[in-house]
Amino acid sequence: MRNNISASGSSTNCLLIYFGELILKGGNRSWFFEKLLNNIRANLRGLSVSRIENLSGRIIIDLKEAYPIEVLTERLSRVFGVSGFAPAFKAGGAVSDIESMAISCLSGREIGSFCVRAKRVDKRLPFSSQDVNIRVGAAICEKFGAKVNLKDPDTTVWADILKGISYVYVDKFQGAGGLPVGTSGRVLSLISGGIDSPVASWRMMRRGCVVDFLHFHSAPFTDEASIEKVKEIAGKLKGFETGYGRFAMIPLGNIQKKIVTKTLEQYRVILYRRFMIRLACEVAKKIKAESLITGESLGQVASQTLSNMATVESVSALPVLRPLVGMDKQEIVDAAVKIGTYDLSILPHKDCCQFLEPRHPVTHSTSAELEEVERELNIDELVKEGLTGIEWVDIGKVQASKVTGPQG
Repeated sequence: MRNNISASGSSTNCLLIYFGELILKGGNRSWFFEKLLNNIRANLRGLSVSRIENLSGRIIIDLKEAYPIEVLTERLSRVFGVSGFAPAFKAGGAVSDIESMAISCLSGREIGSFCVRAKRVDKRLPFSSQDVNIRVGAAICEKFGAKVNLKDPDTTVWADILKGISYVYVDKFQGAGGLPVGTSGRVLSLISGGIDSPVASWRMMRRGCVVDFLHFHSAPFTDEASIEKVKEIAGKLKGFETGYGRFAMIPLGNIQKKIVTKTLEQYRVILYRRFMIRLACEVAKKIKAESLITGESLGQVASQTLSNMATVESVSALPVLRPLVGMDKQEIVDAAVKIGTYDLSILPHKDCCQFLEPRHPVTHSTSAELEEVERELNIDELVKEGLTGIEWVDIGKVQASKVTGPQG
């Protein structure tokens, strides 16, 4: 059996991938797995992959050459549907083969206390999982003088034993979880440059949705940097979608200007958002998205009270999903840091809803109330104007770190 562990132990040419809730799927489980396999292949594009196979409750990936573990983990950590993965090292199917590979994997490591967790996948083998635990553990004790600790070990050696072959590993990484992107339909996310909407988008990707992005900007009344910032955020999120996802922009500045000149100040933000929803529904119809996504969290700002959210949503022809509705701000911030959008989101460039923001926005409204206010506006004409200005952008070509904050 070819030994695929490098001298430094920092590269491998074999990976084991585990999945969580996919195993609970019924008759269409194979369809979910095929989506997951396709997304894994897309994320490993450019690497020399010789085999990707779903075998005995795990996905096995063989690579034609060894790659740094950091490279592999960075790619696999953004694949939804993967609950965990391990850089693994192949050994023969005999217990002595597993002993030798376990010792090879541990060489050069600070072991501390340890335990062995073997799993005999092929139940026809003439030894039990516990037999492997005992024999491999004894070999490690003899070689390194390490102590066994079954409850809270410093190091764990895992071995998955199939017929004629074993996979030994000492590092396991947590995956992104969720469902494979492309298994739950298409949605349209109203994305801004703030902290919340990127996290909302990510959470819907994690539930298997293809997420397209729609950004409203107030050009020519806001600077170009705010637009570039959102493009970069969307580009970062696109990395979780494995090539899915499109990005559109609609200028809302002229519509906002008419709202400001023709309606009462306290209703501005609600009116802005009602127009965003109307425009988003039209875009969603064209791209066959089944729902709109917003980053609203209940009570976070004046426009996000129950009555105001209901008033905004009343103009929607599609469901409006709010993945963050029950989260507090710190939870959302922590999630933004985790997915890598926080540093971009806090750059000081104003968003669309901050343009001519009212001093005292209304916190309670009704649809009837807003319909009366909107009599001063030509709704159909303004929606048509907004759609005329739509621009589709290839966010795959957006350069990272193009947007910067204040220097010094």
